Amino acid sequence: MSGLRLLQSLQQIHSSLVLRRITAGLQVCFLTSAAALCQGCIHRPEAVTRSDRTEPTASSTSASLGSQTPTESADVGHAADRKFRIALDIGHTPHAPGAIGADGTKEYDFNQRIVDLLARELNKESNLQIIVINKDGHEISLERRSMLANAANADAFLAIHHDSANDRYLEAVKVDGKVYHQTKRFHGYSVFFSKKNPKFEDSQRFALALAKAMHQAGFTPTLHHAEPIPGENRELVDRELGVYRFDDLVVLKRSNMPSALLECGVIVNPDEERELEQTDRQMKIVQAVKTAILEFAQSAETSHSTPATAPSR
Repeated sequence: MSGLRLLQSLQQIHSSLVLRRITAGLQVCFLTSAAALCQGCIHRPEAVTRSDRTEPTASSTSASLGSQTPTESADVGHAADRKFRIALDIGHTPHAPGAIGADGTKEYDFNQRIVDLLARELNKESNLQIIVINKDGHEISLERRSMLANAANADAFLAIHHDSANDRYLEAVKVDGKVYHQTKRFHGYSVFFSKKNPKFEDSQRFALALAKAMHQAGFTPTLHHAEPIPGENRELVDRELGVYRFDDLVVLKRSNMPSALLECGVIVNPDEERELEQTDRQMKIVQAVKTAILEFAQSAETSHSTPATAPSR
């Protein structure tokens, strides 16, 4: 009997260990999936300030761009001579789509549409070279996006996103039998830059140029990211233009060139989402962003061509 009891005890211990391993595995899977869903969101700061992969090395940067692997690619436009290179980053991916709009439309779909239209417009300019990050929508980490822009030697980096709001303001609403979350409290665009970017002064100038062009096009900035609550509380650098400083946004601080992130509008607002789905509104945004990019490219060219002033004696 003592031998049988010992065997039973060993079996119970073994079963307990197996159960613990299974539980731990499920927890890891859940946490990984949850982080991926909000990768890169302004409205999910804990996701944008962390890495979901190991820190990339210089050798892996050049290799990933050169081989154009299916999971991390940069689509580079045509260029004969050295032109001003603008990297356009499509925020999120189909499997980690970012915010969900008031009618269930995924943020990624909005981002992809704007970048597609913007790339077409910018390709009409002979002095620009367009680099589209992750054009095919493969899974890609935040660092990889910056790595590809760095490896392509881009002169500026622009991440395109669409906005949400803090959970406390979202209300559950049924749309076609499905429940989505909405709020009419906020609407408008916002622009972000990071002081941790190695060229943060130029990044701020780029962000201000984008915001100014959006404002002049008739768009209104949203100020809700400055609200002193958990998940927001961003430094509002320019209240009139809606420019924020957000130092730990990975795609901005890891890029070597002047970088900014544009939230084109608030898609959890059902009224603004309907407007953002219209081609006229999309093209209006595209033209404003194009104006800012051309202005920034011109100023960069001017600064490079201006001869250095001899130091006074």
